[in-house]
Amino acid sequence: MNRSNQRRPALLKAVRRVVMATAAAGLLVSAGCGGSLRLLAQRAEVMTPGAVRVVLKATNEDIIEFDVHNYTGSPMVIYRDAVYLSTSRGLRNRVPGGVSNVYTIPPGGVQQVNVRYKLDDLSRGDQLAVVFQNAVVIDGQPVPVEPIPFVLQ
Repeated sequence: MNRSNQRRPALLKAVRRVVMATAAAGLLVSAGCGGSLRLLAQRAEVMTPGAVRVVLKATNEDIIEFDVHNYTGSPMVIYRDAVYLSTSRGLRNRVPGGVSNVYTIPPGGVQQVNVRYKLDDLSRGDQLAVVFQNAVVIDGQPVPVEPIPFVLQ
């Protein structure tokens, strides 16, 4: 047996190890991606005529991004800590973080509002809704805003 034939089994073992490690890593990555949940909006916009319009801009894993439009002649206050996620287990507070928990929108203005919720204990197919009750305030009075429904996929 010549020298190149003697090295071949060691080389084949090394190649097999690399291929198996790569395949195992690929399975772990795809399992992680396949297991992640995403929010699917059932309605992307709600409006209270003459007062407020809330438009879903995007969902990114556990973050939901909205644009809130002020259609009144008065400043509008948005309390992010009062934007809840309704689940079958009850209302859920947002995860703290971000620039501010209170925004003031001038008359005719718009403000991006992002909220993050823990979703890891929920299941695929769960019906959820983002609830703005008491989160949108004009002249000290809460403005009624319909919830925005989602399904967890």
